[in-house]
Amino acid sequence: MIDSKDKSVVKWKSSLRKHMINVLALLENHEQPQMEIKLQLIKANVCFNNWHSDVAEWEKHTFEYQLPTIEEHIGGN
Repeated sequence: MIDSKDKSVVKWKSSLRKHMINVLALLENHEQPQMEIKLQLIKANVCFNNWHSDVAEWEKHTFEYQLPTIEEHIGGN
């Protein structure tokens, strides 16, 4: 059985792999994707550091935004 520590390691490892594959795809498919590659490398660096860290946990963040009602949007006419 995989405990929670091993699950987070597997997630960080698979995320690192995904970002590195994205870098290879950008190199193959685009002429000069500097900004896109830079973003993927930053994400890969975070994954690599958290993969080898004892304190890193995989946290899922969710955000909820309240949409205005129709009356608030229209202006209360």
